[in-house]
Amino acid sequence: MKKFPLVSMVILAMNLIGGALELIYGYNNVFQNCCMYQGALADTSEWYRVFTSAFIHSNAMHLMSNMVCLLSFGFLLEPRIGKARYAAVYAAGIIGSAVMIHFTGGVRAGHLGASGAVWALMSAAFVTMLFRHENLTGVFRCIILNIVYSFGSGVSWQGHLGGGIAGLLIALILCRSALQSGPKLRVDSDGQVQVVKNRAYWEWKKTHPNCSDDYFISKERREE
Repeated sequence: MKKFPLVSMVILAMNLIGGALELIYGYNNVFQNCCMYQGALADTSEWYRVFTSAFIHSNAMHLMSNMVCLLSFGFLLEPRIGKARYAAVYAAGIIGSAVMIHFTGGVRAGHLGASGAVWALMSAAFVTMLFRHENLTGVFRCIILNIVYSFGSGVSWQGHLGGGIAGLLIALILCRSALQSGPKLRVDSDGQVQVVKNRAYWEWKKTHPNCSDDYFISKERREE
């Protein structure tokens, strides 16, 4: 059950609830009362928009595309950094996205959707896999595609940028020490799993002189 992205599923459910509320109360009504916009944080009575805007979407396709990305990074990232850190990254993405919109969102533009938080997950996945010495090709391609998409018509590049920066920073703060605390595995270009022979590896070898690298690899894969 360690691999099951429980936090991602809870977030998915919250977004589906947001979509259901839009159907019940009408999109325009929910949008006006819940979206994020430039200067929203100046009114302390509307700080709730930081979070409500992250759980509503403009249409079913918008919701579905963000949820597909959420689950993709959920299965990739949540088992690697743990549920608490994963939730912290997602929350940081929501806040970072809202702050960027507050300052640069455009005076007549309303912003909504989970994409800012998803960008935080994407940034955190890059940092996590970098420190784990894993193949970054897939994540790097995803980042490039999302950068291109972010500057398309009607897309909140401000929300994406704010979320991405927040995810990068929180991942460096929360995940780096945890990822470097012991011997780690890496996946080479041929898909073969190897032990990273860093300082932590040699410390581990001192206490486990009779254990082979293959034993350690199989142990780590079972625990994931």
